[in-house]
Amino acid sequence: MRTAHVIGAALLAALISASAVAQQDCAGEQPCTIEFMDEGAADDGRYYVEAPSDWDGTSALPILVWFHGYQGSGLGAIRNQRLVEAWTDAGYLFVAADGRNNTWAHQGSPSQARSDTAYVRAVIENVQDRYPIDRQRVVAAGFSQGGSMVWSVACFIGAPFSHYAPISGAFWNPLPETCDAGPVMMRHTHGTSDRVVPMEGRPIGVLWHQGDVLTGVEILREVNECLAAPDQSDLIVGSATCSVWSSCSRGGLQLCLHDGGHGMPAGWSPSTQAWIEETVPVPTN
Repeated sequence: MRTAHVIGAALLAALISASAVAQQDCAGEQPCTIEFMDEGAADDGRYYVEAPSDWDGTSALPILVWFHGYQGSGLGAIRNQRLVEAWTDAGYLFVAADGRNNTWAHQGSPSQARSDTAYVRAVIENVQDRYPIDRQRVVAAGFSQGGSMVWSVACFIGAPFSHYAPISGAFWNPLPETCDAGPVMMRHTHGTSDRVVPMEGRPIGVLWHQGDVLTGVEILREVNECLAAPDQSDLIVGSATCSVWSSCSRGGLQLCLHDGGHGMPAGWSPSTQAWIEETVPVPTN
């Protein structure tokens, strides 16, 4: 009887786990499709998702929502095995957002093909319908124009995102005067030799202009009500040196600069995961 009970319990657990997996009709290179309303008009989009290989099907998952660069795609991101596994091996659900026409319609962008604010909100809602989510670890990250999208998400969407980790991106002009979605917990990483998205910004054609990174940091510093000077200016994170504003009334801010160009510095994923854990609020009884 005891053996039968043990076998029955194991079978039930396996069925529950299999049922949770079966509910996911999209994973890996099979996209999740979404439909949403934007100011009364119907729109649609897609995203890609990969769960940790050892996920039990029921435990709450931290999320990384990744925004690809210009001319990239969600499919290209989910095929980036090194990046995806760096996060899924750490227990994260990797969500690859997919810009329309391989670009993003953030504030100041040449493309306004879709309301990407509405799109991102629809992605998060759909992910939360499909998976149990660790709400203290909902991270927006991205590279280049995807990094600019992260700045836009932090400023104009905010919750349920808890952390923002842009790389080599920035606000575009006209820069926002403030960010009503704040406060923000952000670590921005940038190469001082970047010529694609220079620290000081640059014109794109005649009508558009990438914004100045330091001005963007100043906007967020004021939103977070941080002191004018960083609390620390020599924190070494891999190849980058970070200025850290920790004496803020709310949120937190780090600017991590390296002497490289337009690229993701080595060790970015594990160092970002460590920063997230350091900044997750400690539960109180």
